[in-house]
Amino acid sequence: MEKVILTREEFHKLIWSTPLSQLAKTYAISDNGLRKMCKKYKVPIPFNGYWQKLKYNKPVKPEKLPAFIMEKYAIELPLRGVDNPFNADVSPETLLVRQIKGDPKAPLTVPEELDKPHFLIKETKRHWAAVKKHKADYSFKNPFSCLSIYVEKDTQPRALRLFDSLIKLLEYRGHNVIVRQAATYAVIGSIELNLTLRESGNRVYNNDGPWRTSEIVPNGRLHLKTGRHSWDKQWLENKNGLESMLAKIVARLEIDAEKEAKWLEDCRLSAIRRAEEEKVRQEAEARRREEQQKTDTLLKQAELFSRAQMIRAFVHEVKRKAIEAGEMPEQTQQWIAWAERKANGCDPTVDSPNGLPGDPTV
Repeated sequence: MEKVILTREEFHKLIWSTPLSQLAKTYAISDNGLRKMCKKYKVPIPFNGYWQKLKYNKPVKPEKLPAFIMEKYAIELPLRGVDNPFNADVSPETLLVRQIKGDPKAPLTVPEELDKPHFLIKETKRHWAAVKKHKADYSFKNPFSCLSIYVEKDTQPRALRLFDSLIKLLEYRGHNVIVRQAATYAVIGSIELNLTLRESGNRVYNNDGPWRTSEIVPNGRLHLKTGRHSWDKQWLENKNGLESMLAKIVARLEIDAEKEAKWLEDCRLSAIRRAEEEKVRQEAEARRREEQQKTDTLLKQAELFSRAQMIRAFVHEVKRKAIEAGEMPEQTQQWIAWAERKANGCDPTVDSPNGLPGDPTV
């Protein structure tokens, strides 16, 4: 990355000759980053109205550069290039909002009257009318599609127009809106994110009576809740209303859906990785158990062989003593035969199948 090296005096002159927002397009650092550099090197920043006065040739003077001892002699400013365009300093959400607003065909305007309303809007109106008509015995047995809109009667027309425009913008962007189990979802790819529109209210206190009471009185201001779990967001009305936030709302939904899809994919890959690691662990454990079993068998066979050798040595000594005595009673002969059979029974090398060491149970 190419860099421009400036002295503190040259940096001060640059700051007072060009607005920070314009400098950010030339140098690979945001205007906020330039402010931090000014603070670090004690370089004053142009005051409010400075550029306006300069534009109309009114007399203005840059603030003097105060004394300051720098650790380094020069200040380095990286230049922007193909690899670090100006938009790199802008958040992905802001870029997406600009993209949506820059599409001339995108339905971003909320009409004064409903125009060709979405079928979910029609179903919601039908549901509200049915509730009003059969308030006492209204049944939910028949399937219906009612959007998650909770507002007072006077605010209903505006809420329907707003939600209708939001649905149409989402569908224009290739997404969908569904109602399932009394909840409304924006379906973006394979991700479903909640949509709930409510009317805000003010708490009004009543001091009449022995106890102080309060109630929430609707104030006509709408707020929209989008997302799910950690991705949820509350959209509160500003002076321009929620109608001016459609592009921001859809952009946030798309980014949240992308985040959740990535999170789910990471979870899936992590589960596969854990399963593979568990399989390797189990295979290693099986090999360890097999090796341990073979070792235990070997030690048992060695112990039995040692026992057989010990018995044979003892029998040999008994034989020698009997021979030295000159006679070997019948009872001694029978005992020697029995002891030799016992030694052979202990010895894993005697009569083993396939010529391999056996696994005696004696």
